[in-house]
Amino acid sequence: MLASVIGRGGFLGSAVSVALNRFAIPEFIGKSKLSWPSENSSFQIELFNHSLDLYLDELGELQSGSRIAVFWCAGRTFPRSDHLEVELDRLLFDLVIGSLLKRFGGPNLHVIYASSAGGLYSDFSHGPFGPQSPVSPRTPYGLMKLAGEEHLQSLSSREGSTWTIARISNLYGPRQNLEKTQGVISKLAISAISKIPIPIFVPFDTVRNYVYVDDAAEKLVRFAEEHFGLSSTQLVASPDNLSLSSVLGTCNRVFGRRPVVVHCDLGIADEYSRNLAMRSSFDKPDRHTPFSHGLMTVWADTLQRMCSVGPPGLKA
Repeated sequence: MLASVIGRGGFLGSAVSVALNRFAIPEFIGKSKLSWPSENSSFQIELFNHSLDLYLDELGELQSGSRIAVFWCAGRTFPRSDHLEVELDRLLFDLVIGSLLKRFGGPNLHVIYASSAGGLYSDFSHGPFGPQSPVSPRTPYGLMKLAGEEHLQSLSSREGSTWTIARISNLYGPRQNLEKTQGVISKLAISAISKIPIPIFVPFDTVRNYVYVDDAAEKLVRFAEEHFGLSSTQLVASPDNLSLSSVLGTCNRVFGRRPVVVHCDLGIADEYSRNLAMRSSFDKPDRHTPFSHGLMTVWADTLQRMCSVGPPGLKA
């Protein structure tokens, strides 16, 4: 099996690349890099399409009839992105998946799509949720992820390929982009180091599931190995369904200092689900990084980067 990771330079994609190496699965890394547009302009989309054609030409030269697993881990948006940003991500996904299936569609192609559990279950308030739980996204980001799932299923069925939809809970770990407003665990580490306060808009009993990025990446690679040729929807989660107050307490113990948080009642707490507890798809023993150990790696990584370049801007 040959693997290709779309978005291998990002937080999850880079972890998937490492996991592929750990499992001794060859990864295609082409000379032609995708020219990701920063805005939805005809010129930038044309450049992207050209780079995509070159990328797929190179991949086709190596594929030569063998099985290929394509991991979609790309995208610049997150749950609080605006409509225009989300629409650009959706357009790029449609272009890539459409071109992939047109070129390589058939039983030798399997696509693993990194979707969002939080984005899809965000309109419900009581977990735990599993892979077959009903979905009801309330944000443009969640609606985009659901549309991506449906688009992948429709095109794959038409072309005779298979897919794994991996609905991933809250990712955390080292190497996260500290300039983004997502990633509460990294933001708490920054605050503990710099003493810069971060705003909290939800009650302290709000529950989320936190999965370590390397654990999630390993699950995606295992899906490719064990589910190739079978289409399925999976939930990538950990046993760590934690309240915000529990997260803050563990941060205090692991970091050895207290993150500075300010609870802001802006009347928007109702926009966030109170309980998004998750159940992993795996029944058998699975790789799991204890939350306290994961926090320590985030602390060490964040401290090293802040010592090198200084604290990033903290945005709500």
